[in-house]
Amino acid sequence: MDHIAITLDNVSVRRRERAILSDVKLDIPKAACCAVIGPNGAGKSALIAIICGYLWPSQGTVAVNGQVYGTVSLDLVRRHIGLVEP
Repeated sequence: MDHIAITLDNVSVRRRERAILSDVKLDIPKAACCAVIGPNGAGKSALIAIICGYLWPSQGTVAVNGQVYGTVSLDLVRRHIGLVEP
C-alpha cells in the first residue's frame, strides 16, 4: 500500500435520507494526477470534502498516505493535501 496516496473503501454519504455518495471505492496512486468530473449533483464536492477531511462519511473508510481517518489528527493529514480549484 506504499504506492497508494488516497483510498476510499465503501464510502457513502447520506443527507436527510438522500444518498449523496454510495459505496465509493477508490485508490489513487502516489504521484498521480486526478480530476473529478461529473454533472451537477453527482457528489463531486462531497467526495473532495471527504478526502480533505471536511466532511465525514456516513459509512466506509478513508485513508490518505496510509493514515486512516478517525485514527489520526486531520490537521496533520491536511498539511500534505493540495487542492486546485478553478
